[in-house]
Amino acid sequence: MRNFEARSTYEILGKFLITFCRIIFAQALNEENLKGILREDGLDVAWATLLHDKRILFFHQTAPWLALMFDDTESAPPELLIVRGNVKTLDDPESFMRLSDYNRIYSGLASALDQLQEYLVARIRQFEKAGAPN
Repeated sequence: MRNFEARSTYEILGKFLITFCRIIFAQALNEENLKGILREDGLDVAWATLLHDKRILFFHQTAPWLALMFDDTESAPPELLIVRGNVKTLDDPESFMRLSDYNRIYSGLASALDQLQEYLVARIRQFEKAGAPN
């Protein structure tokens, strides 16, 4: 899943949850509320900011470049980097992200999707148990 699709998934789910909770539960939610739900369940939401920033960068400002970083030792495999532009050196850590950083974004998104689904199912069960207003 690329940055655009990942961010779109996150935004679409957020809009769905916000609208659903407003219409069905008469509950006003926003993105910060949803992040709070995730934090309460012990999830780190730093990935959401990274996803937002990288989507803007690669969708509106530049194309991603690929590079390999080789360790000084022969034992470590090269590391795939996603670079912000055509650079001559990798001295500036702000000029690239490691593939492992992107994997953390997608892992965070997957965990958030699972957690928000559990949250919504639990809210629906509470709502049904309490008796939906007619």
